[in-house]
Amino acid sequence: MSFQSALTRRLAVAAEFYRMVRDRKSYMLIPVLLAIAIIILFLFTSEMPLLIPFFYALF
Repeated sequence: MSFQSALTRRLAVAAEFYRMVRDRKSYMLIPVLLAIAIIILFLFTSEMPLLIPFFYALF
C-alpha cells in the first residue's frame, strides 16, 4: 500500500464524517472529537523525553 492511497483513504473518511455532521446537524460531535484528538496528541508527545520539560511548564 502506498502512502498516497493511505492518505486518500483517510481523507475520504474525514470527508464522509464532515458530510454526516452536516446532514444530521450533529455539530456537538466536533468538540468531542477535537478533545479526543488533543488527548491522543498529548499522550503521544508525552513519551518523547525532549518534550517533557515543556509539559511540566504547562501544568
